[in-house]
Amino acid sequence: MSSVISLLRAPLAQSLPLCMALTEAFVLLALCRLAIFLLPFRVLAAYLDRPMTVPELTGPERVRQRNRIRWAVDRAARFLPGPTVCFPRGLAGFVMCRVRGIDSILHYGAAVVSDEGLKAHVWLMDGDYGITGQSVAAEYCLLARFPSKATEGPEEHSRRAVPESAGK
Repeated sequence: MSSVISLLRAPLAQSLPLCMALTEAFVLLALCRLAIFLLPFRVLAAYLDRPMTVPELTGPERVRQRNRIRWAVDRAARFLPGPTVCFPRGLAGFVMCRVRGIDSILHYGAAVVSDEGLKAHVWLMDGDYGITGQSVAAEYCLLARFPSKATEGPEEHSRRAVPESAGK
């Protein structure tokens, strides 16, 4: 109980928008975990490929919202029961971005790790800015991005090659 109080104390002291973002992240993370468990990937992919329906956010407000989403998803994931891995974090962040008019791109990659075998990873980017999962993204080969019609930057193109460690 004290961990929940300490979780809420910091944002309550800061602002109502942070509290709302944290609540939204809790709900979306739980729903995304459930969706990943219940829905086939093709259904999730079709949802992720839908165009954004709100006007695109720009300028300092975009940066503020990105930071708020990143903070809320990370914070909420740490306090949900059970592991909240990269895929639900990326999905929740993607939904939060889309609602706010941030046209982010969800990346799906894989890598061969010597002691673990094939591993997959999801990371969410807004241009060059990482929202979730970006810290280890360079270790993975890009398999797909959503929306799939997103333009490819040079950093994604270089990740398409199989890493040297994959053949060992």
